[in-house]
Amino acid sequence: MLEQLGIEDVQRHFPEFEIDTHIADGGQKKVYLGEFEGEKVVVKLIPTERRRSARRAKREVETMEAVDANALVNLIDNFTDTIGDTSVLVMVEEYIPGPTLREVIECGDTGIDLGVNVTRTLLKALRKFHDADIIHRDIKPSNIIVTPDGIVRLLDVGIARMLTRTSITPTRASHGPGTPTYASPEQLNNDKDLQDIRSDLFSTGIVMFESLTGNHPFATDDLELPIPDAILQNDKRPLEGYLDDSELEQDLHPIYDKMTKSQPFERYRRPHHALEDLDDATGGGS
Repeated sequence: MLEQLGIEDVQRHFPEFEIDTHIADGGQKKVYLGEFEGEKVVVKLIPTERRRSARRAKREVETMEAVDANALVNLIDNFTDTIGDTSVLVMVEEYIPGPTLREVIECGDTGIDLGVNVTRTLLKALRKFHDADIIHRDIKPSNIIVTPDGIVRLLDVGIARMLTRTSITPTRASHGPGTPTYASPEQLNNDKDLQDIRSDLFSTGIVMFESLTGNHPFATDDLELPIPDAILQNDKRPLEGYLDDSELEQDLHPIYDKMTKSQPFERYRRPHHALEDLDDATGGGS
C-alpha cells in the first residue's frame, strides 16, 4: 500500500527522479518534491486499483491536457506503473514556488491588489475551462499558489468534471465533491443537473471576497451557523467597509454578489462576463 512507502522506497523505484521531500497526501494520493533533468518537479502517485480511482486519475490527466490556461500547472509527463502490489498513475508536474493563497490570507496580506489579481486570474482560467466543457469544482485558497513575483497559479484538478462525460461521483452521496466551505449550493446538494461553470464562479466569488478582506463571506460573526449552512441560506457579508478605496469597493461588490447568488441562473452565465465587469471596475484589461 502507498501509505507504507517512504521517500527511500519511492527513490529506489524511480531512479530517474531525485526525490527530495514528501510534501502532501491528498485523498489516496502521495505527493513528492524532486528534480528531473535539473528542474524541480512535483511527483504524484495515484493508486488506480479501484475502478473509480482509475477513472478519476485518467480524467485528471485529460483535464490538464484539455485546458490550455496559463494559470494552470503544466503537466510534464504521466505514465502507469506498479509499486509493490499497487498499480499507480504517476503524474509529473512543474513545481511552482511560493505560498498558497491560504497562507497569504492567514499572514494578513490581503487587499485590493491581491484580490483583483487572484480574481482576474481565476476568471481567465475559467474561460478556458468553460471552452473545454469542464468544471474545476474545488476552487479554494489552498489550491492556489501566489509566486514571489505575484503570479497566481491554480492547482489540483483531481475532481474536475467533464460535462460531456458520465459523472463519477455517486448520486447517493450526501453532498457533491469539493470543499464544503467553498462549494456552491448545487454542489452541497449534490445536484449534478445544476452544476456547470457557474458553480466555479460561486467558489471564485468566495475566494475574491476573502482575498480582498481576509474574511470568509459566509462566516457569520457569532459563528453559530456553519459555513455550508450559511451558503445554503445565502447568509453572506456585503463587501462594505473593508477597503480603503470606498468607490472601488462599491464597484466590486456587485461582481462578488452576482457570482455568489444562491441560484445558478442569477449568477454570470459565463466567466468572461464577470471578467468584463471586473476590468470595467478596475481599469484592467483581459
